[in-house]
Amino acid sequence: PLLLSYIHYLELNKYIVQMRENIDSLPNGIKFQFANLLLSLNQYEQSIEIYDLVTEALPKWSCAWRHKGEALYLAGDFERAETSLLEAINTRIEHYDAYVWLALVQKESNKPVEALQTLKTGLTYYGKDIEDPEEEVDSMDVKFMLLELYRANDMENEYKELRRQLMLEAPTDVRWEGVKNLQPTH
Repeated sequence: PLLLSYIHYLELNKYIVQMRENIDSLPNGIKFQFANLLLSLNQYEQSIEIYDLVTEALPKWSCAWRHKGEALYLAGDFERAETSLLEAINTRIEHYDAYVWLALVQKESNKPVEALQTLKTGLTYYGKDIEDPEEEVDSMDVKFMLLELYRANDMENEYKELRRQLMLEAPTDVRWEGVKNLQPTH
């Protein structure tokens, strides 16, 4: 299995090099898929370069802006990630997962009020977007982020109620590790 993995890795890299060499001749949809591949391989800067080409060519395509925002977030460029995700929302107001990613960026940028408002707005579009929300963003991730944002915004009643629900839904979920400091000590 290790040898096969190595061979697959070499082949993948060969195709990546070929795609990069021919990037200008590729249709925008293929460029987008290529950028998604690079994103999944944690090659954030390279994926951002390709998303830039796609968003320049198709400035009204919300998905390209959203994925670019994700890549920028993962690359640690929160300011540009926020701009890109706002553009995703501007081009498709019901783009549910763009709101979730934007809320995450805002949370990480120490903007808890904006993050909570963004997430709440996004939740109003859950299931109304053209994409399947569960394929884009794990709903439990969203609930745990909401829990953190309730606490960060001193919304104690909402925090306690959601915490109670989550303890019933997912008492042993690994995401509790990230919010240990949010659990009441009494």
